[in-house]
Amino acid sequence: PPLRYRVEDIAELAPLLLAAHSTRRPVPRLLPGSLRALSSLDWPGNVRELEAVLAEAVTRSAGSDIAQE
Repeated sequence: PPLRYRVEDIAELAPLLLAAHSTRRPVPRLLPGSLRALSSLDWPGNVRELEAVLAEAVTRSAGSDIAQE
C-alpha cells in the first residue's frame, strides 16, 4: 500500500534512511516535531520521496538532529 496509508511506518523507516545517507556518527535523529510533520504529508512518491527528503535533511543538518523549520 502507498506510504500515505501507512504513515506509522515513517517512524521505523526514517532512522534507516537517515543512516543510509549519513557518513557522520552519531546519525542525525528526527526530533518529534519533524516526525509529526513528515507523518502529516501525503507522500505521492512513496518511500522514494521520503528518502529524498531525508537525504536532503541530512545534508542540511550539518551534524545536528533534524528539527522542523
